[in-house]
Amino acid sequence: ETFISYSSQTLNAQMAYNMEQRQRGTGLEVPLWNVLVPLGPGATVHIARNIIGLAGIRIFSKPCASAVRRLLDYSGLGLPDDLRGFIGDLVSSMCAAVLSAPLNQCYNFAVTSREFKTLDTGGRLLALRTFLSDQYLVRDF
Repeated sequence: ETFISYSSQTLNAQMAYNMEQRQRGTGLEVPLWNVLVPLGPGATVHIARNIIGLAGIRIFSKPCASAVRRLLDYSGLGLPDDLRGFIGDLVSSMCAAVLSAPLNQCYNFAVTSREFKTLDTGGRLLALRTFLSDQYLVRDF
């Protein structure tokens, strides 16, 4: 999927970023990605995000369905097996969404950061770690 959708998703993210930067008057627009180039900065994160997203139904579904069944049996709710399976699939998809959201944010950061594409692998990992830390952790309260 990444090979097919990376370039269009990257261009879309950059266009949205550039529009926001123009509205704010920051002058921080990034060059737009060539849609004929299938992979680039952030592609590894894009792949990891897709793997986790697909894992929701393919890998997490059975353990989540089992946990839902145990919870429903413990609570005494007599739901049909099909509904229990649906709830298990829903929970597994929600877990995959929660796990893949930070990776999606990393991908957006990677494709809208001028500096990211100039860094080596270690620098990119550090930049992503710093980005996630700045987005998800509160230091001053």
